Amino acid sequence: MKGLTDILKIFCCVFTAIVLTPSIGPAVSLEDEILEELDREVSDLNKKPPQIEKPKAAKPKTRKPNTDMDDKTGSMMNLAQSQFDRGNYDETIKILKPAIDTLPRAGLLLLAKAYEAKKDYLNEIKTLELCIAKNPKDYVVRTAYGHALLRQQGRVDDALKAFQEARTLNPLYRPAYEALAEELEKKGERFEARNVLEDMRKRFGADAKILSSLCRLWALDQYNEATKVTCEQAIERAPDVPENHMYLGLALMNLEKTKEAQRVLSSASKRFPASEPVQWALGELAISKNDMVTAYNYFKRAAAADPKSVRAWIGYGKAAFELQKNEEALQAFIKACKLNRHEVREFRSAIGQLRVRRDTAWQAKFEMGINSCM
Repeated sequence: MKGLTDILKIFCCVFTAIVLTPSIGPAVSLEDEILEELDREVSDLNKKPPQIEKPKAAKPKTRKPNTDMDDKTGSMMNLAQSQFDRGNYDETIKILKPAIDTLPRAGLLLLAKAYEAKKDYLNEIKTLELCIAKNPKDYVVRTAYGHALLRQQGRVDDALKAFQEARTLNPLYRPAYEALAEELEKKGERFEARNVLEDMRKRFGADAKILSSLCRLWALDQYNEATKVTCEQAIERAPDVPENHMYLGLALMNLEKTKEAQRVLSSASKRFPASEPVQWALGELAISKNDMVTAYNYFKRAAAADPKSVRAWIGYGKAAFELQKNEEALQAFIKACKLNRHEVREFRSAIGQLRVRRDTAWQAKFEMGINSCM
């Protein structure tokens, strides 16, 4: 009985080992299982018939804001420009003015030009002010604004301010400097004008135009040494500008360097025989030497070179009167005072001398002549 029990125990152990123990083989990790699963999915997909992907419906294009308006504006501006080029300024204004609030910079400038062409400076200024409001840092528009202000009488100071603001916005924008210097000189503020020109020389270099302007301004204020130096530099850079030679000659005269002045002006006279400034300066040089015959000839040439030169006619009249060419003197004085009725000092001086001479006939003619200018 005991033997049978032992046999049953052995049988049970063997059966348990065979049935319940898993088969021996390589261990399978979770990663390997995932990879095997993916392989099976791919295999299944390959067995399925290919699916043709339907094309996606195209998304409707979205326009940028105001694109339609921009297109219309472009067409409108092309039409306006065409009308402007033909000289149809009223049509240009008619096209652009209704859209003034939405016009771009180019459109506003075109509208301003149309107003300028019609001499409607008030609306030109208003249009440029709107352009500046939209583009506060636009130094080009500010310079144009300054010129528009000049076209409207009595706004010189506002124009100077606009030019100064443009120069501040862009210290390398030369047109703003040039406009500022020019208007300061016209206003009689030559010191300030020279400062602007000196600033230009530092920024843009000592070119012919800057040196010629400085030559003139130093000469007008009779800073003779500065005039001499600057005008010599100006002649080197701009030898074809007669005024540079004239101002140099006058400065040398004032410095009592008569021979040098004569050399400079005589050379200039040969080079510029029809130049009013050079001929006039030679006349002044001759008067300083009390050579009235030579002065008479040079002033007469100066008046012929520029019939609108008041100083040439005055010099001509003065020299002719000293040579007792009374009729020529009378006609010269009349032409001078008709060009500028305030220029009568020499005319009055001649009448006074005739009174002293008791030349009543010529005195009456000269008095009648001066009255014709008043």
